[in-house]
Amino acid sequence: MKNIVFIFLILPFLANSQETITFAKNKTFYLRGDTQVIGNNTLSKNKTKVFNNANQINDKYKMTYVDIDKDNSTFSSSASELEIPSGSNIVYAGLYWTGTYPGNKGIKRINGNREIYDTVKKRDKSLNTIKLKLPNNNYQSIIGEILYDGKKEGNKIALKIRSPYVCYKDITALIKGLSTPNGLYTVANVPALEGLMSGGSSAGWMLYVVYENDTDSLKYITTYDGFEFINRKSPIIDFKNFKSPEGGEVQTEITIGALEGDNSIDKDRVSVFNTEKNTFVALSNSVREVNNFFNSSITIDENILDKRIPNSMNTLGFDIAKFKILNEENKLISNNVESVSLKFETQKDEYFLFFTAFQTTLSERYYQETIIAPPTLKIVKENNIKENVVDTEPLKKQKENAIVESKLNKEIRAKELKKISKSNSIKIPDLSAGYYIVTNVFSSKANAEKWSKKLRSKNFNPDIFSIPGNSYYYVSIKNNTDVNLLYNDLKEIRLDNELTKAWILKVNLE
Repeated sequence: MKNIVFIFLILPFLANSQETITFAKNKTFYLRGDTQVIGNNTLSKNKTKVFNNANQINDKYKMTYVDIDKDNSTFSSSASELEIPSGSNIVYAGLYWTGTYPGNKGIKRINGNREIYDTVKKRDKSLNTIKLKLPNNNYQSIIGEILYDGKKEGNKIALKIRSPYVCYKDITALIKGLSTPNGLYTVANVPALEGLMSGGSSAGWMLYVVYENDTDSLKYITTYDGFEFINRKSPIIDFKNFKSPEGGEVQTEITIGALEGDNSIDKDRVSVFNTEKNTFVALSNSVREVNNFFNSSITIDENILDKRIPNSMNTLGFDIAKFKILNEENKLISNNVESVSLKFETQKDEYFLFFTAFQTTLSERYYQETIIAPPTLKIVKENNIKENVVDTEPLKKQKENAIVESKLNKEIRAKELKKISKSNSIKIPDLSAGYYIVTNVFSSKANAEKWSKKLRSKNFNPDIFSIPGNSYYYVSIKNNTDVNLLYNDLKEIRLDNELTKAWILKVNLE
């Protein structure tokens, strides 16, 4: 299971933002696998009991730390269970924790007809130092990166008063060191304001996991984190650097982490842009209403995530949503799409966005030609640069054999060969190990056979094969265990105007 490509980028992505820390941690993966998310709230009305009441706004509840571990060294703790399919390989695990923390304790007093909220105890806890208990392990200290602190960075009164913060830690190595990643994860000591606060105090943690599994379809997965205050304006996220499959169903999911979404306050939405209708379409399902998407819950598709301690239905301002976009007959996201846009908006219920991930099934051809295949070398025929060629052979023989690698010296050649030899190997049963020159990829076997017939007319001996887990047909014309020799063949083959995009695929070599 080593057929994976992941890329780290630093990009701004939000348009029309008003209080934004650019989502600077951008992780992109191209792999056969999937994702999973778990998490829990760490503030609630009760310390250990489940809370399901949704009749009042969050301001009305006097918040206290959730603390389920019976450990005197922690002031807060909650847990959630991770389940990854057997045979999977963990590729990435990102841990986030967030809360509203203007101080340790908040009170409310009445002055005439006015409700006045005050912070009576100042902050005295570290934002970025928490405790993590992995499955069948003891607590260990985790020191993360502070992505945002509203008390120091917020330039709006609403942010200064609530002082939301976001912290992050890559814990991939910790999870990969386990005999199994599955089991109960407990996060402790996530700081937040206890008591009462305008808008209600809230806090929680989230673990987002990317894993590789050969039985899954090829996917594009990308994650963003940071801070965005969703209030009057409606920021838009544009996801790019992929291409959906040329045929068949396009399966797309998003994962979102947010703070301050209120169960009983509506008019907050998440929408996806429909290019066919040239408009944004609001998303919803049985647990996420179209006009109340952020509703203080932790959900996976159509279900509340119940393998948590406590497994409250109302998480009082903390939201995690892994959401499958309904895409019947690809009417919303079509084949051959190279970008998808999400819009976040509200007309009443303000919320803080701290995490967004996007994943979709990926075009096999795009993956092989754009992600895995080395860049197409510019091969120049002899008769285009005659001034650089010494005419010591007949012209006919020169046209057949002379290949000039314009501006490519030996060092560049070695670099390209190294890139090919170190590329990810594809597992294909019943195919000999080696390197293969691929001339084209088709979703229809009939078209692959037509192309093969054309190649035979050019005196090639083509072979057709497919990769387990997808429905595409690859047409190759040569293979060799020696990539250097095959590379020379590739250059000659690319001299044919119809084969300029031929490339080398590594098969069964790892």
